[in-house]
Amino acid sequence: MNILIVDDDIFFVEDVKRSMDWAALGIQQVFTAHSMRQAQQILLNQSIQILLSDIEMPKGSGLDLLIWVREQNLQTVNIFLTGHASFMYANQAIKLGGFDYILKPAPYQELEDVLKKAVQKVNIQRVYTEYTQQAQYWTENRTHIAGQFWREILRGDLPPVDLKIAAEAAYRHVAYSAENLCFPILVSINEMNQRADEWGRSLFDYAFKNIASEILLPEQEAPVIVALDKNLFVVLDLCSPANLRPVQVIAERCRTLVTYGGTYLPCTLSCYIDRYVAPEKLCKVTEQLLKLKNNNVVNDSRVLVMGQSSVSGIPYSPPAMEEWFTWILENRKDQVLEAVGHYLNHLVSSNQVDAYVLRQFHHDFMQGMYVVLNQKGILAHSIFTDSEWAELQDESFSSVTAMEKWIGLIVGKAADYAYSVEKTSSVVDRVKQYIRQNLNEEINRSALAAHVYLNPEYLSHIFKKKTGISLSDYINGERIREAQRLLVTSDAPIRDIALQAGYGNLAYFSKIFKKITGKTPVEYRGSVQC
Repeated sequence: MNILIVDDDIFFVEDVKRSMDWAALGIQQVFTAHSMRQAQQILLNQSIQILLSDIEMPKGSGLDLLIWVREQNLQTVNIFLTGHASFMYANQAIKLGGFDYILKPAPYQELEDVLKKAVQKVNIQRVYTEYTQQAQYWTENRTHIAGQFWREILRGDLPPVDLKIAAEAAYRHVAYSAENLCFPILVSINEMNQRADEWGRSLFDYAFKNIASEILLPEQEAPVIVALDKNLFVVLDLCSPANLRPVQVIAERCRTLVTYGGTYLPCTLSCYIDRYVAPEKLCKVTEQLLKLKNNNVVNDSRVLVMGQSSVSGIPYSPPAMEEWFTWILENRKDQVLEAVGHYLNHLVSSNQVDAYVLRQFHHDFMQGMYVVLNQKGILAHSIFTDSEWAELQDESFSSVTAMEKWIGLIVGKAADYAYSVEKTSSVVDRVKQYIRQNLNEEINRSALAAHVYLNPEYLSHIFKKKTGISLSDYINGERIREAQRLLVTSDAPIRDIALQAGYGNLAYFSKIFKKITGKTPVEYRGSVQC
């Protein structure tokens, strides 16, 4: 605990500083100032609990200093000194929150008594602050504990037995009544829009919970809202059997949330509801709501009621895709995507799409895609390996929008590569460049095919068609050409030159060298040097 003594009378300040037994009072440090400005600097840079200040000082009175202290929200116990018994001063000091008022010259005992009371008040304030912080922490932690309790029930982590749930609630000090029924409202965050980045996750969660509380359960002071994951929340209506709300009322509130949420939050929302159930049945009902949610692949804002949804058991009618894949081979990507979009939009408008239909469509589309790639000798696994493709593949079954995005990616990749294969010169040039850059490494047809994402047989076919020679003859030709250069420009031994040209066997190198040049390596070097 520290004290600041402020007075323009330097001798008075020093006298007070010397005369008090500060340690006995419980004060560790004594700071002094002789003007308002000096006092302000100390108050800003030091931890001061007690302020003992003269009222009448030039360039800023003690009352001015106290006003400034209040503006800075500094928590000090303030004692005033003055040489005049003025009621006006005393009145102002009290209004500003002064703790006590002492007339100069202050008798030692009187000053000590006032300081003891000030120290006592500081200690009381400290204890009160600690209790307040602890109470706030407990309140916040209690909310977290309650949320975790209900999350474990919803996920089935707690046994679905009423007595065990009640015992666990009592153990965690969670407000719970076995008589209450629970109405789970599953709220799904469908899609975030461009404003989402400006919000940040913490602000979004805070705003969502406030809006959901006010719209869905305005009667409850602190409704239970549990996050199952970042895009799924369960709002729990906990009611006694005598106060149950009609499902129609809850459904209407959900429609309001969907409307207002889309306006005031950076996303679209959907709600899924069923009925009131006992707490031990919450897990099972939540599972059913999640199935209903997963089966809703239309990303518009809607409210679905269990048993009233028409998006279940829909038969799949595949589209005529043959022409689509012809367009892919012709690099007519926009036409393919327009046709896919038309098909999916028709399913949505006729209410003939669910997760099952999307999955079957995905299988058929990929089957056709693999056939097309195989016709072009393109290795599908080689061009569909990046992280973006894998992520969109996983999400594609979740909604029509996600499926369209995923189709756009794979059609773009496949069409671009199929078109590049048609222009065989670009593929052949890449193969030639790879060979030239790796002459001293092992080069085989499989490695070259993998480099350009084609199967080996198809690569051999288009390479010979374009160049008139086989891959193996081209590789040997490039290696012998490199060996010729090294024989002319260096004195390296023949064995070293063979290795640099990619031949580990000297006899085989000499055989190929003579077959192509008509001379052995030794003869070739000798003929050039003559």
